[in-house]
Amino acid sequence: DYALGYEYYSTIMTWRKDAKAPKTLADFWNVKDFPGKRALPDIAFYAIPMALLADGVKPEQLYPLDLDRAFKSLKKLSPEVAVWWSTGAQPPQLLNDNEVQYAIAWSGRVTTEPKLDYSFNQGLIDLSFFAVPRGANPAQKAAAMKLLHEMTMPENQAVAATVISYTGTSPDLSALLPKDKIGQFPTA
Repeated sequence: DYALGYEYYSTIMTWRKDAKAPKTLADFWNVKDFPGKRALPDIAFYAIPMALLADGVKPEQLYPLDLDRAFKSLKKLSPEVAVWWSTGAQPPQLLNDNEVQYAIAWSGRVTTEPKLDYSFNQGLIDLSFFAVPRGANPAQKAAAMKLLHEMTMPENQAVAATVISYTGTSPDLSALLPKDKIGQFPTA
């Protein structure tokens, strides 16, 4: 109620193109049939739901999260996790350097990488928000509100999508996105 939803992004499976492609998170967790080192987010908000999906929990039954089951699922995979990443730049670098063959990554960091492939299947979609803090002085508030207004314009959201493949919230944005890159966007 008190923030502007600005940009959609996804946390998704990604892998080197020379690795076997997983179709689901269960595949991603299956190190026997999909051998190679993994990189997972050191951020519970992403790792826990994905561990549950990998363990067979249906999306509509995901919440409330079963933490015991999630940690058992994570423990199964942990011997193959080479890196628990904390910044978005790490997964594509680890994959490109062949330090890991599979990673969970933020979509905008990997969809344009030529050596990598990815899937939005069973990915998590999220929305980033902006807010003006209560108590901001009137001049700061006015400037912030102008910026937020500019951020809602579909033409500006389309420009932002050329910088990183995340999409804004304008219902008029889809028509402005490049059709040849539509599969890179989490809202596609």
